[in-house]
Amino acid sequence: MITFNPKKFFLNNINEIEICLENNKKIETFPMIKKENGTFVYDDDKSYKNYYFKANGKTYCSHKIEYAVISTMSSGKSTFINALVGKDIMPSENQACTGKIFKLESLFGNQEDTMCIKKDGKIKRYFLEEEILKELNLDTSIDEIDIQIKYPNIRNNISIYDTPGVNSYQNKGHKDITYNLLEKAKIKNIIYILNATQLGTNDDKFFLIDLEELKNKKDIKILFILNKIDSIDEDRENKEEIIKNVEKYLEENNFKNYLIFPLSAYLAKLIRKVLNNIALTRVEKRDLKKYYNTSTINESEKDEYINFKEFSLSRNKLEGMLEESGILDIEDAIQNINEFYPTFSLRIV
Repeated sequence: MITFNPKKFFLNNINEIEICLENNKKIETFPMIKKENGTFVYDDDKSYKNYYFKANGKTYCSHKIEYAVISTMSSGKSTFINALVGKDIMPSENQACTGKIFKLESLFGNQEDTMCIKKDGKIKRYFLEEEILKELNLDTSIDEIDIQIKYPNIRNNISIYDTPGVNSYQNKGHKDITYNLLEKAKIKNIIYILNATQLGTNDDKFFLIDLEELKNKKDIKILFILNKIDSIDEDRENKEEIIKNVEKYLEENNFKNYLIFPLSAYLAKLIRKVLNNIALTRVEKRDLKKYYNTSTINESEKDEYINFKEFSLSRNKLEGMLEESGILDIEDAIQNINEFYPTFSLRIV
């Protein structure tokens, strides 16, 4: 029996739910029966691993999709995660890295962002505050920090594991923590972040060799993100050439036919902070204004403007720049990983 609880997705007054099941590599749709308690059930003696639901023309996935985010140092992993949530949560890679695993779970509705840890045999829960998170990050008796947070553009139930850097010169213990998570956990989806300005480093090559061994052991799917694409010198090389070089580089390391998503995580984070009315630092304002002035997206007379003391920015132009940053395509891929590497056609629209 498969159950769907509409309250989990804050759906009210729903009378019809359909379940979409994989059967012989085809998708079949069946109506679900509504129970007195408001939940919907599909009663079948078969066991289905892959399915999703449709309600009011939209698609919902009830099972959690888990990702491990990995990279070498200075690839912008923390900035990428901060861009996903729309605010500064993860410690900068320039700050102390204590070898912890951060687990960021989806939160829905009007609930407050929270975090919890296990210490001295007890579970302790806190509201998500930057200063408390910094203290917990420095506490060497804590191995993992669980954060419950909203992803503004991801409707599905996901968990993202932020792993320590895997550079061999930095800390072998950090590398072992990441390998242990990937090998022993049930996580089958990986987001691998490449640095567009530092391709082909030894640390990167060594980790790709280990990652290849892992994908030969277990069924994993990998999204390759080419971050800092905005830092390339466009007078000497263009984005398309760099992506082709990355494809060739990955093929040389036995990763063939993988999609590569170009990204400016820093730009995406800055725009999301502004759109969420989160204050920027002086340096962030300077950087965003530079991005804004060099963007080829035009303003319109009817645009709504967001005013700073020093300047004003068009909301429509910022939203266009957010799309150009690449973050929206990546969020679509995160929700629809099986469409990009199909064993099951799961599409969230």
